[in-house]
Amino acid sequence: MIAKMLRGRSAATRLYNEDQRGGFRDEHACNRDLKFGPDFGGQEEGSYLPAHRRYIGRFFSSLCQEARSFWDDLPNHPVEVLFVSGLYGLLFWDELIQDYDCHFSDYTKDKRREAVSRIWGDTLTLSLLDVVKAQKQPGKSVAVFDLLSELAYQKLFDWERVAGSGARIHHRIFKNLTGPDILQPLATILATQFATFLTGPNQSGREKWYLAPVRGRAVQFGFEYPIGDNPQAAREDGIAETTNDVLSNNPEFSGLPRHIRHQIALAEHSWRSIDPSREFDYGVISVSFAKAVEAYLRWVMPSFREETLGNILAAMSATPWADLYYAAAQLNDLRDSGAHGSSALTPTDVQRARALAFDVIARAERIRQARQ
Repeated sequence: MIAKMLRGRSAATRLYNEDQRGGFRDEHACNRDLKFGPDFGGQEEGSYLPAHRRYIGRFFSSLCQEARSFWDDLPNHPVEVLFVSGLYGLLFWDELIQDYDCHFSDYTKDKRREAVSRIWGDTLTLSLLDVVKAQKQPGKSVAVFDLLSELAYQKLFDWERVAGSGARIHHRIFKNLTGPDILQPLATILATQFATFLTGPNQSGREKWYLAPVRGRAVQFGFEYPIGDNPQAAREDGIAETTNDVLSNNPEFSGLPRHIRHQIALAEHSWRSIDPSREFDYGVISVSFAKAVEAYLRWVMPSFREETLGNILAAMSATPWADLYYAAAQLNDLRDSGAHGSSALTPTDVQRARALAFDVIARAERIRQARQ
């Protein structure tokens, strides 16, 4: 059903994406090229890769950098790694899949306006229960580590039902990070502390904070069950309050699409959540502010929908936003330093990245509105 909507080759309902970059999913080349092969009950020949090779986002690229043999070594351990996919549902790490672009927040552009998450219903929970059942051994329990980066994805599962099947649930938490900002630290933790996921934390581990070196800095992470159990953990729920505060102080942001407002608020929330008395990878937050500008420029310049901020800057002189080049270039330099660890960023660098991001977006909005 979802595959048909992604391909868009009939009068069937189309899927629309608003939270990330907007637009109909069937306008993306990879979706139009989907084949109805064995994965969708058909016989067409498609192009397949194992899931861990198909996904190339921040988590997967960071994991491969930290532990190049991680996926090759995985079959030697008594664990299964599962991915959650808007198209395929629950996937084994080595399952063969096609290239696609779909998110659980996508929705049908019709009278029903039904989200992909609702289309899946309780199927994801049932699939996880099947995996738990298959992993069970006499006298032993199954540990399920939830490493999902977004609360929206965590809410796709009925965790109480999974726990009721005899599984021990461990939801990942961070002390100062939320949302997509945890992707790179998660990769580092999985690569360097895999033993924790083999044995599971002890009972006192539910209140314990573990330290993981992420590019030379200590990141505090832990586990909880149920979600929300540890009051010290950073929460995405606080982003709503941050969003209101940002819009109140920056009224020119009120006309921005939701996904850009969310990106700004996520960076701001992470910045406000930092404990200044502890070491922290400030580069992560500088990257978040830069990504907010990148998302904005992609929105106002649709021809750069797939480009990074650096590539957009290279062509900015020929656009109505040419005057923003200098500030955006400074922000991109901070992003590069934060993303690649070429130099240790400080709280002052984050404050500068924040000021640059807010300035670029505010001035760009004034230009955009004047041109309408």
